[in-house]
Amino acid sequence: MSDAKLIGLDPDEFEIVYTVDSSDVSIAFHRNTPDWIIQKFQQALDSIKNEGLYDLILKKYEAFTRGD
Repeated sequence: MSDAKLIGLDPDEFEIVYTVDSSDVSIAFHRNTPDWIIQKFQQALDSIKNEGLYDLILKKYEAFTRGD
């Protein structure tokens, strides 16, 4: 179900004019997080993406993000 329907609006009344990010996953760090921590996190994320593990995790939990 779309977000518009969830709040009682007709999704057909809207037009997507700009997509900031099409990913279902977002990660944020506090602005005071040291760069080395963010770099370590990025290295680990890149590693699991390259190994295919990231996609497996997303597929496993996809139903939860759709509300099934």
